[in-house]
Amino acid sequence: MTRGGTAGKRWPGVDRMLPCPSMGKARRYPLQAAEQLREEAVEAARRTLAEAVSAQTEAERALARAEEALRHWDEETARIAAEERARDEAGRTVAESLQAQAYLRARRERREPLQEDVEAARQRLQQAAEAVERARAALAEARAEREAIARHRAKWEAARRAEAERKAEAEAEDVVAARFGRKPR
Repeated sequence: MTRGGTAGKRWPGVDRMLPCPSMGKARRYPLQAAEQLREEAVEAARRTLAEAVSAQTEAERALARAEEALRHWDEETARIAAEERARDEAGRTVAESLQAQAYLRARRERREPLQEDVEAARQRLQQAAEAVERARAALAEARAEREAIARHRAKWEAARRAEAERKAEAEAEDVVAARFGRKPR
């Protein structure tokens, strides 16, 4: 250390220039690149999770629309069947009754694509939910890796501080010993 904060100032009784500790080159954290990569991985995992949640929300909406279309179809078919039964009871020809039954049978057959749409929407929702879970797990893993690097950095910095303090103390002892003519330890 130097007196008065001037680096390289000579002290009486000291025949060498004393370096200022701040003159030393600060060492870069050795895992800084890995630390940056982990931070980027966390951000990428966050974006992936947001996209997966958005896809899941859209899949839920698509399922709701498909179920609503099927429900509407079923209600309309039930209404038409009730009207046809009422006409049968009111009295109509057998031909008209057979024609109405054929129409209702054909209408029920056209229900299958709507039911398939509901099943496909459920399957897409299940896949979206699984993607969300995978994205959450990936985010948790990325955060854990980032935190491991942060803990390592904290230990590294604490070790660097302890080393710097030890060196400063040793240099101070050398200065005192040189000044007062004692042998350094």
